Order: sequence, then C-alpha cells, then structure tokens
Amino acid sequence: MTQHSYDRDLTAELETRLAALLAQSQGLSPSAAMAQVTRDLLAHNPYNPPEGDKCPINKLSDKLLVYIFDLCVQMELEEKLYREDDEEEWESEEESEDEYDDGEDDEQEDKEDDDDDNDDENEVEEDTESEIPPQISISHVCARWRRLALDTPSLWAILRFEKGTSLDQHKMFLNRARTALLDIEINMEHNISCDFSEEESVLEDFDDSELQLHGHQSRCQKKETELIDCLKRSLDRSDPSLPTIVGKTDWYTGSYIGELDDPPEKCSCCDCYYSLSEFSEILDLVIPRVPYWKVLDVVVKDYRWMYLLLARLHQCGPADNLEVLKLFHLTKNKATTEIVFSPPRFVTSFTPFQGKMPRLRHYVLWAVHIDWDACVSALENAERANLSYHNEEVRPCFDIFEKMVKSLTEKLILRLSGPKGTEEDWQVAEKMPIQVPLLKALTLWHLLPEYASSLLHFLDTPHLTSLSLCLDRGDYGDFAREMCEGLHGRSKSMLAGLEHLNVRNLQCGDVSRVVQMLDQLSNLRSLELDCDTQADLFFDALLKPQLEEVYCPLLESVDIVGKTGEEMKRFVKAREKAGVGLKKVYLYCRGEMNLGLERWLREHVEEFELDFPAFVEEE
Repeated sequence: MTQHSYDRDLTAELETRLAALLAQSQGLSPSAAMAQVTRDLLAHNPYNPPEGDKCPINKLSDKLLVYIFDLCVQMELEEKLYREDDEEEWESEEESEDEYDDGEDDEQEDKEDDDDDNDDENEVEEDTESEIPPQISISHVCARWRRLALDTPSLWAILRFEKGTSLDQHKMFLNRARTALLDIEINMEHNISCDFSEEESVLEDFDDSELQLHGHQSRCQKKETELIDCLKRSLDRSDPSLPTIVGKTDWYTGSYIGELDDPPEKCSCCDCYYSLSEFSEILDLVIPRVPYWKVLDVVVKDYRWMYLLLARLHQCGPADNLEVLKLFHLTKNKATTEIVFSPPRFVTSFTPFQGKMPRLRHYVLWAVHIDWDACVSALENAERANLSYHNEEVRPCFDIFEKMVKSLTEKLILRLSGPKGTEEDWQVAEKMPIQVPLLKALTLWHLLPEYASSLLHFLDTPHLTSLSLCLDRGDYGDFAREMCEGLHGRSKSMLAGLEHLNVRNLQCGDVSRVVQMLDQLSNLRSLELDCDTQADLFFDALLKPQLEEVYCPLLESVDIVGKTGEEMKRFVKAREKAGVGLKKVYLYCRGEMNLGLERWLREHVEEFELDFPAFVEEE
C-alpha cells in the first residue's frame, strides 16, 4: 500500500467513525467526538506504550527473544551497508573502489561477569561520536535481555573493523563470541570523515612538481619501512615455506625510484585510514581465531596492506570452517591490460591457510593473486568464484584454472581475468574445452575481443541461465556472432537457454548483431541494460523490431539505466501492443520524471521502481 492510498483510507475511516458517533451522541461536540474517535483508533496501536505495569514483550520466550535480537543485528548491518553504498554512489558520481587457545575463554568467563558492566560503560563512552552497535544497546535494556545477549555467542561473532572503533570493543566481542563462527570484515574503503583543509593548504603552498614528487617518494618510503617492520615483527622468518619477501632476501626495500605507486589522493592514509601498524594489530587480534573464521572480507586501497595480510595468512594453519573469502584491492588502474604485475616487488604468491579451506564455497580475489597451484584443492570445491583484474603474469595456468571452475554451480565472474595464455597457446598444448556442466551464471567484463571469443571456445557451460556482459575494449562483432551459434557440438546457441541477461556494454557496432542476439533469446525472462553505452542498441531493437515475430516473448522484467520516463512509456506500450506486456520495470532514470508519467507506468505494470543511481559492480 502506498502512502497516498493509506492516507486516503485513514481519512475515510475517520469520517465514517466521526459521522456514526455524532449520530449516536446528539449532544457531543465535533471536537469531542473527534478526540473520542482518535482515542479509539489508537487504542490498539503497537507503537503506544501499554497501560499498567506489564509489558507484553516480557511474555515472549527466551528463544523467540534471541531470534529477535539476531534479526535486529542483521537489519542494522544491512541498513548500514545500504547507507554506505548510497554514499559511495554519490562519491563515484562526483569523482567519475596460530591456533586458538580454548583455555582463554575459560579464564575470561568468570572475570567477564564481573567486568561486563565496566566494559560496556567504557564501550558506550568511547562510541559517543559513532553509532553504538546493536548488540551493546540490546544488552543494556534490562537484566533479562543482558543475560540472554551475553549467553548468545553468535550475537557477538560479527566483527566490523573500521577506523574510529576501539580495538577494545572488538576484543570484548571476541571474548563474548567464545567459539562461535566469526564473520570478519575489515573495510578500508568507507573511511570516516576527516578535515583535509590543512593538507590542502600545504599543497597550495608547495605547488612545485619536484617538491611534490619528493614528498610522494618520502611517503612511499615511509610506508615501505613500516611494512617491513610489521613483517619482521609478525612472521616466523625460519619458516621454510615462506616465499621471498618484497623481492629481497634481506627484506630491505630500498628507495625504488622509478617503480613508485601512482600519486596519492589529497588524503593518503591519514587519520581516517588504518596504518599498517594498526592493521597488523587487528590481525594479531583475529588470527589466533582462524579455526573459527566463517567469513573473511577485506577491502584495501594500497597493496602493501594486502601484502601484509597475505604474508600473515601464509603462516596460519588450516581454516577448517571458512566458507567465504573476499579479498579486494581497489585501485584506479585496475583495468590495465599490462602483462607484468606492478610493482614487481609485490608479485609474491602466498598460500593462505596452507591451502586448506575444506568448506570454502565462495571466494573473491579482486586484483589479488595467490599461489593457485597450492590452493587449488580448496578453490575447486567452491560454488561461486570471482576472479578480477589479474595481469597475465599472475593468472592461473589453464590446467589449474580448469580445476578451479569445473565444479562451480552458482556463478563465475571473470573481470579482466581468466586462464593464462591465448587460444593459440591452448591449442598448441592440445587443451580440451573446460566442462562446467552445473554453472548457472557467467559474468565477462573488460576482456579483450580475442580473449572473450577464446573463452567461448574453451568454456563449455551447457546449463547457463544468466549472462552478464561489459565488453568495452574493441569490436566484439565476432564474439556476438559466435554466441548466436551452436558451440561444442550443440545445435542451440548459448543464448537460447538464457533466462536473464545483463548488458552493461557490448561494442559490436552493427545493429544486425544485436538483432541476431535478440532473435536467439526466446527464453529470456529478465533483462538489464545500461543505455548510456552501446547496450542502447538492444533497447531500440526491442522498441522497433525488424522482424514480424516479437523478440523475447517471455520477457517479464526489465532493469533500465539511462532512459527518460517518456522513452520508458513508449517501451512499455510497444510490449503491450505486441501482446507481451511487462510485469516489472526498474528504471534508473535520466533526467526528471513527472508525476503523470510515473502514474502511467505504475498503472501499466505490476511492479515499478524509480531511482537515479549508477550501477554497482557485482561481487
């Protein structure tokens, strides 16, 4: 029910009740009657406090209350993630990414009951400038809620590390989590706000490029030294499995003039970003709990931080309960096609958890590489994989890549990544197409045209139902044509079985290729198009079909970026006229949408959503 219809119904009910009451009570004034009607309506309002000294929620069982607590924590995390994503979209538009000692908890438990009040008081005091975690709020309501919260380890097993949150808080959470499986996120992308005015004034005073380069070199050297210090403090250098560190056997990085990082932004790892030493302290806290890790999600913007993490994980024991591993290195130059990894001193391939992650089902390696050969036994059992932004030098070889993907069932994302080599190399080596019989969804982004076509020839995905394309590095006309043909000895094309298609971009140049693709999509039920790119050709072809038969006759849902309300109205009308009306329309609108157009669209489809954000990249 929309707000408008709710207001209308409420007004009608008020008028009906008021008229009935005035008719029954002749001497009652209209104002008194209105007050009585209002009291009657609000008598059962759940947002009003109950009368008397009893609270209905106290009648709920402990089990149900704990379930509600868990929902509250999950909802708060989801809301926070939504807020961060929303802020990031606005920013992107303006800018246009040891074994755990079980005895430790036994010693802490007796002490914890005595110290919890003091811990929480300190916790709340430290968090006055930031949001108080829902677990803390819940445990401060009453004695019963506190007892239930402290007796529910899973409630404290969600750790979100971000600058501004006390490390003592995370220690307390870990103690209360006991042996519950941990969901750990260390996100250094969404930083707390800080004042850049002082640094900006310095940049204005020293505008000389040579001085700026000298300052950049000094900052890089400082971070290099800090990285080496952290590695020396935390690693067992006698470990024979430890690879060569930062390209030097003596662990000294030197000045590295000529292979410096790109110039930093105005605020480079200042007070709003974990320093390498602070990051190392976080790892000191969580690494002893590796046997209890369930999710590890780390986002960094500087590879030194990722390098430190990988080196530390290399000397960890097996992660027997790890199900999700997400490692992101967000870099502005992520879409490079250079063969050699840069900077070369960080090319080291580590082996996290000794390559033993028996329960791993989902992994993301975003501009992050590992020792593929040593980890393949863990990666080959996953259901979902994301390989993104890997230089040729650090990609897995064809045979290892085959083992990594052949058992995937949910999704494979290849974003400027894939098996090492070219189709010619694979043919010379007499490689056979990789069979991925159960894979449902495939994403191909930023691949060169020849490489994209090679993957069509060497990836056999007979049961694919979802495809996402963002191919923007040349002419993909041949690639589009081959998708419309039967591959691997089949009579039907790979497009014929698709139920969902997402086209962010497909530079095929010729509208005839688009028409050919649409003609194959007879089973398509949902379509996503970014019409600010050449995907606009798909929208136009669907609007004005060149053949007598309608394209995509089963299409029910469209998600469109970059069209106006009037263009969307014409599209919906055209589908209705062809007898294949749409049920759901999601429009990321270009320009403003007037109320008349919005009302028309809502009346002609079952579900309509209107927004103005940019697309968010898949994981």
